[in-house]
Amino acid sequence: MSVFIACNIPKNTILAIRDGMRSYQHVLATSVPQEKWHCTILFLGNIELSDEMKTILTQPIRQPFHCILTVLSLGQGQNKKQLWAYIQTQQLLTSIRQELIYRARIHEPKEFIPHINVGALENQSDGRPIPDMPVKATWSVSELLLLQSNPNNPGALYEQLGTIPITP
Repeated sequence: MSVFIACNIPKNTILAIRDGMRSYQHVLATSVPQEKWHCTILFLGNIELSDEMKTILTQPIRQPFHCILTVLSLGQGQNKKQLWAYIQTQQLLTSIRQELIYRARIHEPKEFIPHINVGALENQSDGRPIPDMPVKATWSVSELLLLQSNPNNPGALYEQLGTIPITP
């Protein structure tokens, strides 16, 4: 099972992303169902979490923060066929992620690019570039979710293993 820590996306941000996605209708092959939209803060891996580790991970984080959505654009690296809604990388978000890495007792994973995967793009046979679309939204994060997905059933919703409260 794939286990990760993520934040939910509020309705006003979903509406802003959906509005921006209209510009991609001509190249969008599929959309990720809104119920699966999230911003991954930390991917823990394909692991089984012990009850002890769940308890450690779900301790409150005493640092409120905001997510700032900036742009819809192509994914990076091996994900260039995906449409991503990018979240601005901020020092507070990076610090919270570092705290979670420490709690999880894992090594620093790959580069952190906060984003929401919202769809897959068709092949562009005519070679036209796909432009970025500015999308602006900001929201306060009151909790993070400890989630599990089943790679053998990619259409299924995520199972929530716990909640990490964000407190002042």
